[in-house]
Amino acid sequence: MNKKNVLKIALHLLLKDGSADINSIAEMTGFNIKKLNEAFPSGDKELLMDTVEFAGKTWVEKLQKEIAAKNSVREKLKTLASGYTLGSQYYPESLSVYIDLWKTIKDNQDEYMKSRLKEIYHFYISAFCNMINEIGSFHIKYEELYSFSLFMTVLSDVLHIQSITLENDVDFKSFEAMIEKLTVLFFMGVPNE
Repeated sequence: MNKKNVLKIALHLLLKDGSADINSIAEMTGFNIKKLNEAFPSGDKELLMDTVEFAGKTWVEKLQKEIAAKNSVREKLKTLASGYTLGSQYYPESLSVYIDLWKTIKDNQDEYMKSRLKEIYHFYISAFCNMINEIGSFHIKYEELYSFSLFMTVLSDVLHIQSITLENDVDFKSFEAMIEKLTVLFFMGVPNE
C-alpha cells in the first residue's frame, strides 16, 4: 500500500462523492484497514487533510509546468495569475470540501484541522512567491511579494465561494483578464498588451 495511491483514491472519492474515509477506501480497494489506520494515525480527518494537501501540491506542480512552457516573462506572469484566479474553477467540487472544512473548524473548534488548513494556505502563498522568483527578478520587497501572494490566494477562494454560495454569475474570463493585467503591471511596471 502506497500512501500516494491512497491519497489519489481519496481525492477521487472526495471530488466524486464529497467525502472519503478510511473504511470506504479499505472496502473499495481491499487495502488492509490496520495499515490504513497506521498511515493516518489521526483517522479520517488526517486522511481528509492529507488529501486536500495532496490535491493542492498536485495543482501547483501542474501550474509550474504550464508556466515553464511559456516563453516570455509576461506570459509566465499571466499564466500564474490565471492559475490562481481560475484554479478551483476547473475543480468546482473541491470548493464544497473547503466550505465544509471551514464549517467544521468553526463549529467544532478543531485545532488539528485548523492547523493543517493554515499550513495548506501557507503552502499556496509560498508557492506563489516561489513561482514569481522562478519567473524572474522583479526587485520587489519580500513584504510586498508576500502580500500580493496572500491577496491572490484569498481572492481565488472568495471569488469561487461567492459564485457558489450566492449563486452569482461571475464572468471568470473577464476577471481573469483583469487579474492578469494587474499582475503584469505590479511585477513589470508596464501596461499589459
